[in-house]
Amino acid sequence: MKLVTNIETFFLIFIIYSVLGWLMESTLKTIEKRHLVNRGFLIGPYCPIYGYGALIMTIVLRSIENQFLLFLLATILCSVLEYITSYGMEKLFGARWWSYNHKFANINGRVCLTNSLFFGFGGVLILKVLNPFFLQFLNFYPSTWITIITYLLIILFLLDNIISFFVMNKVHSLAVTLGGDNTEEVSSQVEVVLRQITANVKRELRKRSILYRRLFNAFPNLQIRIKRR
Repeated sequence: MKLVTNIETFFLIFIIYSVLGWLMESTLKTIEKRHLVNRGFLIGPYCPIYGYGALIMTIVLRSIENQFLLFLLATILCSVLEYITSYGMEKLFGARWWSYNHKFANINGRVCLTNSLFFGFGGVLILKVLNPFFLQFLNFYPSTWITIITYLLIILFLLDNIISFFVMNKVHSLAVTLGGDNTEEVSSQVEVVLRQITANVKRELRKRSILYRRLFNAFPNLQIRIKRR
């Protein structure tokens, strides 16, 4: 198999599981909230963290035959990925987008036991059942079609990332603006101040364009975590 074909296949695997992750999260949140929820940071119907997790497992763990070892490594690998993603998004955009503080056996509210076990079972399912099916499906179509579809999806995905990055960066700028001098409060008042800033940011997001309102609806538990000056 040529390198370019490998790259195309890996990207399509990434997109497939990103879409499946979006479908799962959006469906669960829609049922919970009783209204349609477009889950995820990006505008399109995909949650990249699921795609990255599936892609990393496909590359790193695909040669492992022992299903218990595969479950264990998938649990650890995806939990580390979720923790790093949560930490990185908080540092980059000054906001905690999700929190598992209320869940059993969580680590700093970024990962929890329930999700980690789900990742482990998901890893076994992906590598032993879903990947063979999707790869067989992709091999059914001419390579020219696969190439064209891949690069069209890459362009759309990059554009989505650029627009969504701009929107999320504006959320951080808005938080800093609304925080003003309050971000210089003493340590004992930091959480109270941050909760007030978060409430102000959410109120402003509701007044803005549909892209900002979509982000708020996707992450209603958004918590502003900007640093004090």
